[in-house]
Amino acid sequence: MKKNKKYVIILITTISIIAISFSVYAFFTSEKDENNSIEKNKALSEIQYLESKFLNIFNSLNNIQYENYRIYSNKISEKNNKESQSNSSSNEESSSQENNKDESSIENTQESSPQDNDNLYKYNLELEGVLTNKQNINWDYIKNEIELIYESLPTITLDLYKINLNKKDILEFNSQFDLLAEEVNNENKENALSQLSELYMYLPKFLENTNTDNCYKKIIKTKAFILQAYSILDSGDWNKISSIIDNAINIFNDLIGTEDKNKTKQYSINKCFIMLNELKNSTNQKNKEIFLIKYRNLLEEISNI
Repeated sequence: MKKNKKYVIILITTISIIAISFSVYAFFTSEKDENNSIEKNKALSEIQYLESKFLNIFNSLNNIQYENYRIYSNKISEKNNKESQSNSSSNEESSSQENNKDESSIENTQESSPQDNDNLYKYNLELEGVLTNKQNINWDYIKNEIELIYESLPTITLDLYKINLNKKDILEFNSQFDLLAEEVNNENKENALSQLSELYMYLPKFLENTNTDNCYKKIIKTKAFILQAYSILDSGDWNKISSIIDNAINIFNDLIGTEDKNKTKQYSINKCFIMLNELKNSTNQKNKEIFLIKYRNLLEEISNI
């Protein structure tokens, strides 16, 4: 009897030890999984930040705007100077003040800035389409974007390491970014586009170990090829551009029918697939402006999926 009691005690003790060990293991495993999930979500946000910045730079190099209109302001005079001139010619103004009272009131309403009491501004609403845009590249804006990315790059690099990405890819990405900065500093559009395209190609690799769905990964891969084609547009090599767009179509084709439960999303996917093929067809016309119009519309639509 005592022997059986001893076996029971040993059995209960063994079971208790196993249960406690399992609970401790489960606790630490769960905590580790939670930490990994947080790290992957953080890395995803940073990759999306890079993607957004790269797109801004891509579009700035050809003055591509998603909006068809933009408001421009020009300072037309300083208030103090105007008051001085007004005092020196008060007699002349007084004779015509009443005749122009209503007109002046309207003009000041349109041209004054409520946020700047010292100056008067004139605001113009101007067309910003591909065919109507005649502006030069704003290199100062692009250089500022590069500096902003540099500020975040050390943190991004550390976070990419934490999700066990290929270290060689991360190091090459940082070196590639230095090359982009150099070309932007030299204000070399063609080389800057080339370096930017190479950089964007790393983003699909970085997404592999993040908490994101397959649809988003396919979209980024598709955009990488669209932007690669866009980057060599000035070369006039339409056969190569067409071939690159084919790669984008092949990748995006995998998304057709995958979002049937989400009809709005599937509609956008189907629409983008048609627009991709239209972009491919535009290479037959060998017209840069037509390509850029279709590129702009496609990028705007595909970014909303």
